[in-house]
Amino acid sequence: MEKILGIDYGKSKIGLALADKQLKIAMPYKIIKNKGKKIVLQELKKICEQENVTQIVLGQPSQLTDNPEERVYRVNNQQIIMEIKKFFKEAKKFLKIPIDFENERMTTKMAKTLLKGSKIKDDDSVAAMIILQDYLEIQELRTINVHLANIS
Repeated sequence: MEKILGIDYGKSKIGLALADKQLKIAMPYKIIKNKGKKIVLQELKKICEQENVTQIVLGQPSQLTDNPEERVYRVNNQQIIMEIKKFFKEAKKFLKIPIDFENERMTTKMAKTLLKGSKIKDDDSVAAMIILQDYLEIQELRTINVHLANIS
């Protein structure tokens, strides 16, 4: 079965989640250490081959409004946004698998909330699961809207 890989890219750790293309339910998969782009890309290639991944969804922080309290967040996020865009270009070229972006704003906080009180501390792969599930739900809504438009 074909799968989709969700990625929550971080400077030190990269959370991964998988979803079956037909079932459309994302599940946490694993965390890999960010030991540099070359090593990460080789590990992702191996995972994609083992898991029959035919599509990737990469989390990307969104820009916040111009509210003065949120400007600090925007400045701090610029570096990771540039790093993610660079990773995207290299991953697309190396893996030769379609890659889409999905908003990852607040996914780590949501993952920590979901895991609160749990013995599981794997919030990066849970954040990747949230990114991937959001993407799957948005794609499903687009499909429904196209069907509804064709009925009208």
